[in-house]
Amino acid sequence: MMLNYSAEIRWFLHGPIPGAMAEWFAIDMLGSEPEERSDDYILLPLCPSAGIKLREGKLQVKSLCREPSPLMITSEINGWASRWVKWSLDLTSSSARNFYRQNDTIRVQKRRWQRKLSLEGDFAEEIPHGSRAERGCTMELAALQVEADVWWTLALESFGDPATIQDSLQRCILHFLRRSPPPIRLLAADSKSYSEWLEVVARGSAQEPPLSGPSGSAGLGNTSPLGGSSASSGASMRSMLSAILGAGNATSPTTGK
Repeated sequence: MMLNYSAEIRWFLHGPIPGAMAEWFAIDMLGSEPEERSDDYILLPLCPSAGIKLREGKLQVKSLCREPSPLMITSEINGWASRWVKWSLDLTSSSARNFYRQNDTIRVQKRRWQRKLSLEGDFAEEIPHGSRAERGCTMELAALQVEADVWWTLALESFGDPATIQDSLQRCILHFLRRSPPPIRLLAADSKSYSEWLEVVARGSAQEPPLSGPSGSAGLGNTSPLGGSSASSGASMRSMLSAILGAGNATSPTTGK
């Protein structure tokens, strides 16, 4: 099985992308042109440690491999950083097709911009998004829509060797968020995984607090938003998905490279 590992931190906020946020993100000409796409996510109720989406004829699977940890970046920027493992499965597998058909899905329309940081040398270097890097990080700003419900998200996601992805995320945070902080407060109450956010959207409530953790708190508590047994549940979820979907036939998913 070919696996890709990442470390990431992400925020979701209700409404359209604020103009000031769009301006802040686009200040560097190396940023990508906006990309539009739709992804169908399988709803996994009360299971924030895994996510499955259909993209380009493949099921892309993402599973938590380490419990989220709090990050206090500045007084105006804090959230939860987590580590994930990803792989993809062709829908030519009957078990994968059946799994997709037998579960409820939710369609997310996306319009996103990305910037990429290469960390292959001694110094961090921002490169055009289409350029390849073996180690680095991607920052993404995206407008999201589920039916008539509109959100936006900001995410930083590192890629590369599993031994370096946590350090890569920290360097990316320094480069993108500390040297030139965004004009919008990014707080732990809005810091979620995609799976957590999808469950909030599926419940039809934009105002509810995170599914668990510091209920509605703007600051960082000591409780992971995914619960205390996240790492073990992520491992068991990965085993379950491998058995159901036949992950022995997995292929490497699309990554930040």
